[in-house]
Amino acid sequence: MTGHVGPGRTGQEKPWAQGTATPNSAKDGGVAEGRSELEEKVKIILVQPLALPRSKPRLRLVGVSLGVNRQVGQSQARSFLTWKRGCPKCQMQTLKPILYSYFRSSCSWRVRIALVLKGIDYETKPINLIHDGGQQFSEEFRAVNPMKQVPALKIDGIIIAQSLAIIEYLEETRPTPRLLPQDPKKRASVRMISDIIAGGIQPLQNLSVLKQVGQENQLTWAQKVISSGFNGVHG
Repeated sequence: MTGHVGPGRTGQEKPWAQGTATPNSAKDGGVAEGRSELEEKVKIILVQPLALPRSKPRLRLVGVSLGVNRQVGQSQARSFLTWKRGCPKCQMQTLKPILYSYFRSSCSWRVRIALVLKGIDYETKPINLIHDGGQQFSEEFRAVNPMKQVPALKIDGIIIAQSLAIIEYLEETRPTPRLLPQDPKKRASVRMISDIIAGGIQPLQNLSVLKQVGQENQLTWAQKVISSGFNGVHG
């Protein structure tokens, strides 16, 4: 592809002529592909804002190097950044997820494992379920999860509670790598086991329930519930 040569112009290629999209590429249907490549190559602009001077930042965009013999044209970069700012989903997915978690919570473990397997970088906000009478009862955390339970994940502009709901959301919005089998029968088995643990074992022997059965009965109660649940899993 070569640049347009008009009156009073040279045959030198335009800065955008070496890429896949031109400022007018929306007219020929090439804008999606062009923006995809541009998004990959303009990351330095988005993640290193200090590299751009506060005065006349658009002029600096012309000289941002994108690799061997490639540069972003001013119009192309401005078009991309305008599109990026107008895409709430894109903006939300650039924010690092926040996991409200407790280190002894098996439900929180599930979510942490899923985040690691998916390769999702995230921040942890510890919620100690014992100290200070239980930090889950604080006004700040009740605003995050009215159920006053962990885990809760702030991601993509929303907050999701319940570990299995969180994992399902991650699987649907970030499907690679897969957590669930492709075979529907195997997928149903995974969900059955997950539901037995999340609904038939864990909530019956968690801290809030153990407090109700009394100190002297806690161990016996927990062992009975756990054994019954795992007998159901193993058939």
